[in-house]
Amino acid sequence: MTVSEGTSWQLLEMGRILEWRAVTERKGGSTVRCFHPTIEIVGGISLWFSLGIAARFMVAVVTGNQPESYLVWGFSGPATALFLMGLYVVYEAIYDRTVKRIRMLDVQTGAVRLKLQGHVREVRSVAFSPHGKTLASVSSDKTIRLWETDTGKEILTKKIEGWVNPAVFFSGGVPLAMAYSDRDIRLWAVETGKNVLNLKQEGQVSSLALSPDGRLLASNVSRTAIRIWNVATGRAIHELNSDEWSVNCVAFSPDSKVLASGESRIVVNSNGVGCAIRLWDLESGKELCLLEGHRGRIRSVAFSFDGKTLASAGEDETVRLWNVTTGRQLRKWKALVVSAKHVVFSPDGRTVAAAGLGGNTLLWDVATGKERWSVSDGDSLAFSPDGRTLAVGW
Repeated sequence: MTVSEGTSWQLLEMGRILEWRAVTERKGGSTVRCFHPTIEIVGGISLWFSLGIAARFMVAVVTGNQPESYLVWGFSGPATALFLMGLYVVYEAIYDRTVKRIRMLDVQTGAVRLKLQGHVREVRSVAFSPHGKTLASVSSDKTIRLWETDTGKEILTKKIEGWVNPAVFFSGGVPLAMAYSDRDIRLWAVETGKNVLNLKQEGQVSSLALSPDGRLLASNVSRTAIRIWNVATGRAIHELNSDEWSVNCVAFSPDSKVLASGESRIVVNSNGVGCAIRLWDLESGKELCLLEGHRGRIRSVAFSFDGKTLASAGEDETVRLWNVTTGRQLRKWKALVVSAKHVVFSPDGRTVAAAGLGGNTLLWDVATGKERWSVSDGDSLAFSPDGRTLAVGW
């Protein structure tokens, strides 16, 4: 078969479509026809198997939303097709599409109350409705789903395309989804698909948060600046600048009056990469205080439901509690074998749950500081409104 340059085949999906594209390369003065299949996998690393004459190997970490550099490995000749066919067979053989990727756990014991089957990729975000009867989830399989929490029955499935880091939550009892793509931000109703807000900003987006009252949205507009938007009007009302600090994550206080931002120093100091949490007054746009202690990038921050305590999770493998008024560190747990990825408070403020990049979930008693229990799975977390159930997506 003669293959012309630009011909392509889409064979299977592994986070992204695996695509073979015929290209022309020059090797030592000779023109070689070869194929370039691309796979994007967890963590933003991409594999680019370049089938040419000489075997090549290079590792690069992808930065930004679109892969621009790849791990390159070369093969030659007709083995290309056999290699891809073998990859596909192995993938289908080992990948279990019946895995139940959401578990409803008893907060007191850690026992599994219910397993929800439907998603076939990592569950990025989960959220309970105010009455606790519905759970919303969004996954890397590009779907948003609604579930009955009593029975585990799937109520609704919606496809999403072209959006990065989607999150789900409830505002006024209505399930909403929020995501971004490069410089575009979208907020929409899950059930109807109706847009609540569309924003376009000049800087690339990497962190988002919606206030509990649904009036404000926070997004970073550059490495060092956060913009606060009025959801009703779509207008910016504040721009918070952190100078030589890079913004990693943001969260609103329960009364929507304070914003917490997890940040890292752009310039490495003598102690390594300095990391801190900055608290902002959203009425004035002024900084309230700086909470320092983490020795690795802060990946998640969350307020207690009374707004008096802040929890933070970082790449230094710790979860910490802070007094919002004084800025004093109250507790520090170093129990995760890899960096902490997500942290949440129970509604009564007595329990903190955290998930690590290795897929483990731990619960601690805030008053005693003791670990209550742990499970081996976990990427996204949410407590039910009554505090009895923890939904764990993985």
